[in-house]
Amino acid sequence: MSRAGVAPDVAIVGGGVIGCAAAYYLARAGARVVVLERDRIGAEASTAAAGLLAPLAEDARPGPFLDLALASLARYPALATELRATTGIDIELLTPGLLRLALDEAEAADYQASLRWQQQRGLPVRWLEGAEVRTLVPQVTSSVCGAVYSELEHHVNPVRLVEALARAAAAHGAEFRLGTPVQGLCWQGRRVVGVRLPEGELAAGHVVLAAGAWAAACGDWLGIRLPVEPVKGQLVAILPETTTLRHPLYGRRGYLVPKADGTVYVGATVERVGFDRRVTAAGVASLLGLLCELVPPLSTATFVRAWAGLRPGTPDHLPVLGPVPGIEGVTLATGHYRNGILLAPISGELVAQAAQGKPTTLPLAPFSPARFAGAAAAPGGTP
Repeated sequence: MSRAGVAPDVAIVGGGVIGCAAAYYLARAGARVVVLERDRIGAEASTAAAGLLAPLAEDARPGPFLDLALASLARYPALATELRATTGIDIELLTPGLLRLALDEAEAADYQASLRWQQQRGLPVRWLEGAEVRTLVPQVTSSVCGAVYSELEHHVNPVRLVEALARAAAAHGAEFRLGTPVQGLCWQGRRVVGVRLPEGELAAGHVVLAAGAWAAACGDWLGIRLPVEPVKGQLVAILPETTTLRHPLYGRRGYLVPKADGTVYVGATVERVGFDRRVTAAGVASLLGLLCELVPPLSTATFVRAWAGLRPGTPDHLPVLGPVPGIEGVTLATGHYRNGILLAPISGELVAQAAQGKPTTLPLAPFSPARFAGAAAAPGGTP
């Protein structure tokens, strides 16, 4: 039971950015919500991120994922205002636009080819020649031969975002139970009716599974194949002495993101090493090498820190959102890979709608767990 002695309408497993976003949208809609987090809010991938809101960065192409990403990006200005009004927290939504750098003619040709369909769709993107790039970023590498200037792609402070979502959800009545591991699900036939905790069962009208890189275990509870694996990303932060950046710079090997406090985030590695969260010398060296590749004067910046997180990756790099075919009372929200911060608003909105049995503003079918074969005959979490 919740603190009030009444079973929650929705129990959310996982207190990362996706779980907190779902809690916010559900609580704002009047649902009784309990968030169950084994550690602390945003302890994993959510706060080990640069905060880029870049739907065109990851080999984007027209389709359901781009529609999802653009819809989420469009929600950020209003969400930032709502969160600040409710919590007083500024999520530092910065909107100078992003530069996608081409360091050779082959990259330039690829970017220009993509630019055509992006402009046809009406997106505010345009090509800059090398001289124009150097005007905007005087200390950019001399190798730059052009760049896509994307006015719609922005960035936020991911730590502040997670904190603001959690506090706003709590302000609307959501309860957060930290240090509370979930051990399985409670069943009535093919319906999930709660979760199993170390101290006993917690009944709930609906369960949302937002366990990030640990979501494969949720698949075991459900008796389905849920191929979510951890993908480590290392980042470093530097503090420039004199060089200042205004625009995030995106290269083929990584990105530089200037933050509101004057630091620059450099990211990120992509490593399939299981649940190893260590920051490594090789990872840091690779990221620092990116500084010399994109903005050589930044090599004299002060090193501030390095950190890492485990992203939830799927075989097709698409999130897993929505109900589980054949099972009632549960909604999945995981597999956001490198786009968890970007996709948080729309994921929270869609999950809240699905958990309440409402029509969703975008179709969930492209992100259904049904796309993964191999469902088991019976729920794995049945006692």
